[in-house]
Amino acid sequence: MSYFSHAFKKTFVATKATVAASGTPGARNAQAGVTDGLLTTRGVHVANLKSTAASEGYQLGPGVVGLFDAKTNLSVLGADIATGCCPFYLAGASIKLNDKQGPFHGGYQESHKSKIINPKYMGKVWFVNGNAGSQAVLEIGNTLGNNGGAIANVNSLDATSLVPGTGYSAANGVATTGGSGTGLKVNIAIARSGKVLTGTLGAVSGTGYTTATGVATTGGTGTGLTIDITAAAGDITAATIADGGSGYTAGDVVTIAQGGGASDDETFTVATVDETGKIISVAVNNGGSGYAVGDTITISTGNANATIDVLTVGGDDVCGKEFLCGETYYLRVDVKGTPALRFANHNLYQTLQANGGCCADPASPSAVDQVVIYKQWAQQIAENPYLKDFVNPLLVVDGQSYAYDVARATAVGLNPATKLFANAPETSTTAGIILLGAYADTTFGDCTFQVSDYYGKEPIQIYASEVDINGDPCAFGGICVVERCPGIQPNGLGEQKVRELILSESYLQNFVANDLRIREITQGTRAYEVLDRTALYDSVFIQHSVPRFNNPSGVFDNDQYLLEVVMANGTASTLTDEIQAIIDGGCTGCTEIEDFSGTDCSFSIPEVH
Repeated sequence: MSYFSHAFKKTFVATKATVAASGTPGARNAQAGVTDGLLTTRGVHVANLKSTAASEGYQLGPGVVGLFDAKTNLSVLGADIATGCCPFYLAGASIKLNDKQGPFHGGYQESHKSKIINPKYMGKVWFVNGNAGSQAVLEIGNTLGNNGGAIANVNSLDATSLVPGTGYSAANGVATTGGSGTGLKVNIAIARSGKVLTGTLGAVSGTGYTTATGVATTGGTGTGLTIDITAAAGDITAATIADGGSGYTAGDVVTIAQGGGASDDETFTVATVDETGKIISVAVNNGGSGYAVGDTITISTGNANATIDVLTVGGDDVCGKEFLCGETYYLRVDVKGTPALRFANHNLYQTLQANGGCCADPASPSAVDQVVIYKQWAQQIAENPYLKDFVNPLLVVDGQSYAYDVARATAVGLNPATKLFANAPETSTTAGIILLGAYADTTFGDCTFQVSDYYGKEPIQIYASEVDINGDPCAFGGICVVERCPGIQPNGLGEQKVRELILSESYLQNFVANDLRIREITQGTRAYEVLDRTALYDSVFIQHSVPRFNNPSGVFDNDQYLLEVVMANGTASTLTDEIQAIIDGGCTGCTEIEDFSGTDCSFSIPEVH
C-alpha cells in the first residue's frame, strides 16, 4: 500500500450466495462451503479462492472472503483464531474472471489480502446495515390519521406494566411499534439477563446417573440450563455448565433431570448469573404522535420483545384553527438540502396565500370550511415552478387523501380516478395537507459509468409555518405542523460501494479506464458486475494497527489499517459472529462490535384506497 491516508483502507466483496460444502475440498466436483459470502470450510488454502470450476474442487471465485491463518495460509473460523489468539489475515477472491489481460500481463486473479492482523491490535470493529432512507413527511392541520388530528405525543410510560424481554443493549432513541400512533422512540436501560455463569453441585448423593453432556435441568426462575456431568456408580462426581440458559437468579436450586427420581435426584445451586439484555427502565426520547393512554408499545430490537403501556399523552390540540371569510392566510414552505442547492444555488422557500372569500356581512365575519384554505395552499405548491419537483402535496379531508393530478396520485398509490383535488369534498369535519419530499436525480447506466458521476444520497428537508403578511411566524397559532418523518439519508448504496471498490482496486494497479473500450479489455467493468449499483449493502469494518519498529523518521509508530467487507443486505451478522468469537476469546483490544446502522421512517398515507 502507498502512504496515502485512503490507501490504508481496503475493500473486500463478500456477496456470493450461500452454498453448502460437499465432497472433499480439492477433489473433483467438490464444493467449499460459503455462507453469505464468507468461506466457512476450514483448511482451504488461500490460493484456491480463485478456483471457480467444478473440476477444481472448490468453486469459490468472486464474492468470497475468508479468514486465514497467518502461518499456514489455510482458512479458519473465529473460534480457531480465539484459541491461542493466533494472527490471521483477511483475503478475498479477485473480482477478475481472467488471470491474463493480453498475452503477457497476468496475475489478475491473485487474491486480495489484508495485512497480518494481530488480534490484540484490533482497535475497533463496527458494522453498518444498509437502509434505503426515507423521504421527508410534514403534516399540517388535521391529518393525523384516526386520532382526529390530535397530536397526542407520549409524555410518560407506565413502569409497572413493563415486560422486560431479553437480548437488548442499552441505547437511546430506539424505535417502537404498536399503539394507535407513530414515531415514539425510547431510551432503554439494561439489567442482566439471567444466564448461569457458575454454580455448585448439591451434597445429596444421587442414583441412576451416567456420564453425559447437555443434561437438562428443572426448577429455578429461568429456562434452558443444561449441565455436563461425570458420574460414578450412579452418583454425580463433577458438574460443569454446558448452556447457561436465561432468566435465572443467584441462589436458584435446580434439579439435574437424569437421576432416579424424587430424593435420588441431585441438585445444582446457581451462584452467579450474567443478566445482560433485560430492560429495567424505559424513558420517552421522542413522543411521536397519535397515541392514546393505555396503548401497548413494543420495543422490538431484542430476542424476546419487551412491552410497556402508555401512561400519559399530551399535546391534544385538535389543530382546528378557525378560518374566517374576508381574511387572507399565509403559509411559508421551505425546502432545504443538496437537491435544492444544486437546482437553484440556494435553498428554496415560498410564501403561499389562501383567501377566505367574501363575507355576507363584513361586520360579522363567519367561519369558512378548513378545506377551502388547505386546498388553496396545496394547489399553489403543486403549481409552483420552484416547489413542484421537490414537494408532493396531498389534501386530506376527513381522513381521505387527494392528489393534485394523475401522475402524483399514481406515485403515492392513490386511485387517480377518485382521489384528485377535483374529487375532494367542499365541506369537512377535519382537513389538512401532507407534504411529501420528492426528488430524483439523473442516473446513468453501467455502460457509460464514470466514478465522477453525481449520485444523490441526501434527501430534502421540508419546513412550514403560518406567517403574517410580513412573514412573521410569531403572531399565529392553531395550525399544527408535525414532522412525521425527517428526510433520512440512506446507507449502503451500491453507487457508493462500487466507488469504494474501484478506489481499493486502483491501489492494486487495477484501474477503471475512462476509455470504454480499454475498460472492457482490462476487465474494468467487473467493479459494477460484482456489485449492483441499485442495491443496498451491509458493511463490516475492522480497524487494526501494525507496529513499525523501524519508522523512516526514526520514531516508533503504528500504521493503522481499515478493512471494509461489503456484504449483501441483512447478512453482516455472518462475519460479525466470527469476529465476536475472537473478541469473546479475550484476544482483542476492542470489547464490543458497534452498530452504526441508520434507520428509516415508515409512514402510511391516510386511506390510500
